[in-house]
Amino acid sequence: MADNSVQEAERLLVEAEQCAKPRKILFFSASPDYTEAAERYNRAGNAFKSCKEWRSAGDAFCKAAEMDVAAGEVDESARKLLNAASCYKKCDPAEAVTNIQAALEVLLRSGRFHLAAAHEKEIAEIYETQLDDAKNAMAYYERAAERYAGEDSNSMAQSCRLKAATLAAISGQYERAAMIFEEAASESVNDQLRKYSVRDFLLKGGICRLCSEDRIAGKRCIEGYPMIDASFASSREYKLLNDILEALDNEDVEAFTDIVSTFDRTNALDDWKTKMLLRIKKNFSEEPDLT
Repeated sequence: MADNSVQEAERLLVEAEQCAKPRKILFFSASPDYTEAAERYNRAGNAFKSCKEWRSAGDAFCKAAEMDVAAGEVDESARKLLNAASCYKKCDPAEAVTNIQAALEVLLRSGRFHLAAAHEKEIAEIYETQLDDAKNAMAYYERAAERYAGEDSNSMAQSCRLKAATLAAISGQYERAAMIFEEAASESVNDQLRKYSVRDFLLKGGICRLCSEDRIAGKRCIEGYPMIDASFASSREYKLLNDILEALDNEDVEAFTDIVSTFDRTNALDDWKTKMLLRIKKNFSEEPDLT
């Protein structure tokens, strides 16, 4: 069955190439039929895709997009480029990014901003999960956030900013990450759907502050969290942050370990928080910045 699909795809490629060339009918010359060529390349792409020949499928969809442009169907070319990208994601993530970027140019020119934001987020995810490129992942998450915000999709905008914040923290950009988490808390405190996430946002912001070398400034910021949400002052999360600050001041690493373990028993820590807390643990051998 797969062999038949490949043979069908290869036949369609040959036909598409012929359609894309100038033709002679008797004594007359006929222009290339780019529309028909695009259709046949697209069918070839689907045939390759059906038998999981991902690169060949992506290449065929790219050729279909080229034919759409030649036929003046630029908007349609974006769909073919995105089809190509979905195939390349399985074999060549960098090429997938290139094709999505090309599709984005078309989407933005045609005013399809919400869809563009979704694909900017997709690029961010590829950089994050497949290419291990935190810098570009952060840039595209932030770009998607701005685009979503411009379309009044505030929940999606915040989600993208929070992803950027987690990556910023992992990259050691603690203040940048903390500010994003704190801003998210301020935006969410009066929102009926998002207010239950405020404590988590402030805990993450506080953890980022504690990772920073400037412990005095971090403490000052954490002390201001009840100004964002008054209920935070009586929360387990606020107690955790203050107890860690005290352990840091006393250079008591055993107390820190007990504090974190006690909290984890009642409020399970996710992988990101655990990783950040281990970084805080390293601060016990460092003097606080008093400048």
